[in-house]
Amino acid sequence: MIFENVAQRLIVAIDPHFPEDTNPKEVAQQCLAEACNELEPLGVTVKINTVARVLGATAVEIIHDSGLGCFLDLKLYDIGNTVENDADWIRYYSPMMLTASERVKPLALQQLIAALPDTLVLPVGPLTDLDDMDFKWFGNPNEPNRASAAEKFFNRIWQGRAHGAICAPVDIAVAPKGFLTNATIITPAVKPHWTVLDNNSANALTPTKAFEAGADAIVVGRGITAQESVSMREAAKRTLAEVEEALAKRQ
Repeated sequence: MIFENVAQRLIVAIDPHFPEDTNPKEVAQQCLAEACNELEPLGVTVKINTVARVLGATAVEIIHDSGLGCFLDLKLYDIGNTVENDADWIRYYSPMMLTASERVKPLALQQLIAALPDTLVLPVGPLTDLDDMDFKWFGNPNEPNRASAAEKFFNRIWQGRAHGAICAPVDIAVAPKGFLTNATIITPAVKPHWTVLDNNSANALTPTKAFEAGADAIVVGRGITAQESVSMREAAKRTLAEVEEALAKRQ
């Protein structure tokens, strides 16, 4: 387990909108800096995806300079040599977590994990907005629905000696018990119970339900960053209270 305290188990996703005719780099830098300023007193973890693609390593530096942990959501997917090159620069910045596709060559995934001993490499499971009809459209007879796709995913990364995974909360139920015993499970598609659910995440659960399902940490995006009635800090504080209560019940 990589978490030093409960606060780090709340991972706040920062993904700004880029209005037309604005400088993406300036928007990303300002958004990330403001988010870190809001979240720094709480000690949560910050996840970056689009921001990382715009700013590169600078984004990791901004997060670390604020004293927060960085979840680098790159979903690395490439040939072995390129994945190895990625590991070289990522190792220098040592983010807390990094996502990678479990569809890369198994040896490349194992080498990535070995090359980043201070970073939890998380293979990415079936995306949270996919339903059974989507898997039928993909046309893989071995993964005709979400449950079968998730089960195959967990079996593959278990054999690949992964130390954790990022997956929808509802998928944890099909993970092998042996994998869950030693792995760190991160779940996106989590919405605080006091926010209004949108239609983007059909498989979303509340923090309480996610931890009951077996999550070790949760990712929350717009449920914290897009609230109009409260500040980002207050939204994160309320959600962190849910996390603390859920973990206390589980223990």
